[in-house]
Amino acid sequence: MHAQQTGSNSLWWSWTAPRSGPVVITTSGSAPVDTLLGVYTNQNLATLKEVASNDDSAGLISSWITFRAQEGQTYQI
Repeated sequence: MHAQQTGSNSLWWSWTAPRSGPVVITTSGSAPVDTLLGVYTNQNLATLKEVASNDDSAGLISSWITFRAQEGQTYQI
């Protein structure tokens, strides 16, 4: 569940921030797939801590989030 919505399928990426600062992630251009976005810390599914999540802020099917990354932190997206 991301952004208080239940998705039907998942794709996950891990990303380690090379430096601290703002990050923007969008699913713009994903049509016709309706998307949810979630960014988490921790690598174990049971202990994921949400950093940011969104559903449909970039239109009816696209999502957009921004958060402040910390240098060296690994994020699950």
